[in-house]
Amino acid sequence: MTNLDDARSFSALDSDDMAAQIAGFASACAVAWDRAQHVALPSAFRAARAVVVLGMGGSAISGDLARTLGAPTAAAPIEVVRGYDVPGYVDDHTLVIAISFSGNTEETLAAFDSALERRARVLVIASGGELAARARAAGLPQYLVQAASQPRAALPHLYMPVLHALTALGAIRCDAAEVRDAIAFVASHAASLGLAAPERVNRAKQLARTLQGRVTCIYGAEFLAETARRWKTQLNENSKQWAELDHLPEANHNSVVGYAGPPGLGDTVSVVQLESELYHRRTRQRIRVTEDLLRDAGIANETIAIQGATPLAQQLSSILLGDYVSYYLAILNGVDPTPVAAIDHLKGQLARAHG
Repeated sequence: MTNLDDARSFSALDSDDMAAQIAGFASACAVAWDRAQHVALPSAFRAARAVVVLGMGGSAISGDLARTLGAPTAAAPIEVVRGYDVPGYVDDHTLVIAISFSGNTEETLAAFDSALERRARVLVIASGGELAARARAAGLPQYLVQAASQPRAALPHLYMPVLHALTALGAIRCDAAEVRDAIAFVASHAASLGLAAPERVNRAKQLARTLQGRVTCIYGAEFLAETARRWKTQLNENSKQWAELDHLPEANHNSVVGYAGPPGLGDTVSVVQLESELYHRRTRQRIRVTEDLLRDAGIANETIAIQGATPLAQQLSSILLGDYVSYYLAILNGVDPTPVAAIDHLKGQLARAHG
């Protein structure tokens, strides 16, 4: 059995030191938030009647996190587009935020061009590449990401600029003090999840142990709905393990019926529910009933009480927890958390087909 308290377990597999990037999550959030203050946003952007975020994977989720966090105070609808085109309503009264860590994501580039054709008001977030070049050519404001990492590990450098832009433009409400308090909270709790914290008191190591060898479905709700997506994709990419997500209360209207089969489901599947004391009281009651249904069906499940005084603090703390779980699960699976060979292969095949 792999010893998660033995440093040799990590160094033998973690070729690009993914552990250090996860450990630096809170400090990266602080740096990115401060840098975002220096991006000049045209006053005309405030007149936007809708917000559309373009992106894929670890870039798109920044829009999802902001959308779910800001939903209670949103002054305009916010939509995240994962694809090659923008919705038909996009026009010169729409704020479009195009995000691509590499700057070369083909779907985002195509949607960006479509947004320009519709005369949308566009902000670009990228580390460079073709997207940054097109933004410069069009004279558009952009936030240049400065992070040497895998796109998924650069989440702080993608989410903080989106959060800042939407708050500065009045699209959602989340003041600077709340952001800084949330980052400080996550920083203060990070050590309890880190490599040096022994498994007997490390919730991330314990949870990784229970998920090893099982297909995992993550349930989230409200402002943690898209945190569940982050957990899912981190288990996919870091742990190289099948995972899915579902949302409450929607899961109570369909998924719960599927607990009945196929035979043997309980031997291969686990469910993790992200719970918050800040949820609507009926959502919290649904979590309890869902636990009962899972238990009656013989399906292993864990309910994780996410910590933090505000929705943003809980978003960030649950992301850090999930990132560490995926990292430790990679070690248990005996795989390097950084490479994503299947994605690289897929991109190569598409590039050849395009050529």
